[in-house]
Amino acid sequence: MRKDLLIQIDALRSSRQEHTNLLYEVLNADNRKIYGVDLIAIGVMHRSIALIDGFTRMAEENNALCANALLRLQLDNVIRFYACWLVDDPHSLALTLLEGKRLDRQKSKRGMLLKDAYLVSEASKVYPWLENVYKETSGFIHLSDVHMFAPYKVGEDGEISMEVGSHIGRIWKEDEILESLRAFGEATNSVLHLSYSWLVTKDGKFGR
Repeated sequence: MRKDLLIQIDALRSSRQEHTNLLYEVLNADNRKIYGVDLIAIGVMHRSIALIDGFTRMAEENNALCANALLRLQLDNVIRFYACWLVDDPHSLALTLLEGKRLDRQKSKRGMLLKDAYLVSEASKVYPWLENVYKETSGFIHLSDVHMFAPYKVGEDGEISMEVGSHIGRIWKEDEILESLRAFGEATNSVLHLSYSWLVTKDGKFGR
């Protein structure tokens, strides 16, 4: 595997410590008071670390179908965490989620249902890259042409072969791996940015 790919993988894995350090600061802010958004932050950060572990391993194993599905889940972390900034009472939103109620049936300050399309549109105002990556990776979540073509690969002689039961199929080119690694890195940085934004909010607004 190319050196630049290994550097990206190592950077993602090292961000696990940044997650735990930042979460420690969040939970200790405002004299260790716990708010609803803290519960969302804990869930998002825990899930993000798990996704980092899975994504980097799948990248190393050239498993594009699984890796890019995990990238899409990291984007889900971003947009659903961002929903806290779109509602009047984010702490109540957290309790609603804890009760197992659907996020897409809750409303924003503007009266908009918090459906994925709306969350992506709003979050993309802060993270401009997000909308395009979200659309591209949605094909890895739902059965689509991505999966229909995945078992096939074209040899150097132009011969088409098929392999079912293996994650290889069409070879995931190293430039494609790098693109996915960078996208996952951006998504992970966005998770950390949202966590830091909540830390600043908690220390400022709620710490007075």
